[in-house]
Amino acid sequence: WNNKLTILATQADGTLLCVQHPLGTSGEWADQNTIGTANAIPSTLQQQGNRLLLSTSDGQVLESTDAITWSAASFPTLAGLRLVAASDDYVYALAAGRLYRSNGATWDEEPLDDDASLLPTDQLNSVFYTLKNGMPRLILVGRKTVADTHATIWAKSWEKGTEAEEGWMYYTPNNADKYRCPALRNLCIVPYDNGLQALGGRSEDGTHQALDVIRHSSDHGITWKTYDNNDMNVDQALQKAAQAAQYITATADDNHFLWIVAGNQVWRGRINRM
Repeated sequence: WNNKLTILATQADGTLLCVQHPLGTSGEWADQNTIGTANAIPSTLQQQGNRLLLSTSDGQVLESTDAITWSAASFPTLAGLRLVAASDDYVYALAAGRLYRSNGATWDEEPLDDDASLLPTDQLNSVFYTLKNGMPRLILVGRKTVADTHATIWAKSWEKGTEAEEGWMYYTPNNADKYRCPALRNLCIVPYDNGLQALGGRSEDGTHQALDVIRHSSDHGITWKTYDNNDMNVDQALQKAAQAAQYITATADDNHFLWIVAGNQVWRGRINRM
């Protein structure tokens, strides 16, 4: 973000720390305590244009242009809101088991093509990107319960100017599909290689270990497959670090590098053809 790798994390005393490092240089990362982030939940972090957004445990929305100093954003109160996604024009939040949309003036409930009880509530990830045909698209990924073995996925796409009218589509699970996205601890979805990457820690049922593989979806989150020809094998030392890490997160930059942070280790890699 703004040519910097940026991480927000809660410290042992509950305060929020910002850790940053410029892309393209080596050296120590800079860390600084944030200002105005009481009760902020770092996993709700969203980017919209030149600002970052966070929600708090008491239902507020905070904004920042430097990731360090935060203030209240101009959103109406919505009890229990938790930010889950953002597009160019709207932000999206879960509250009381419902999905809402706001442009800063009001919160409006989003239309869904299936029951709201199927919305994910944990290990939430969202991806906002534009399709080759120019249509914007949002993908919301997570799990409903700790017992879930596969991720829950919803999607929304729209033509310019119709975002408020378009609803969300639930990816109905098919138990016969062997290419579903597993429900992982620290699940992270990253736009990369003309598709989406999924990676994370081990699954609750022990079927998958931390960063055992990186899965790729070229059909907007419907199927998730491992790479052929060793294109994206995970280094054994990184796997070992991930297994011991309290959290894992990832992002991608404009030079086609995939960055993975596992605990206190930072790794980067990219597919040779990119």
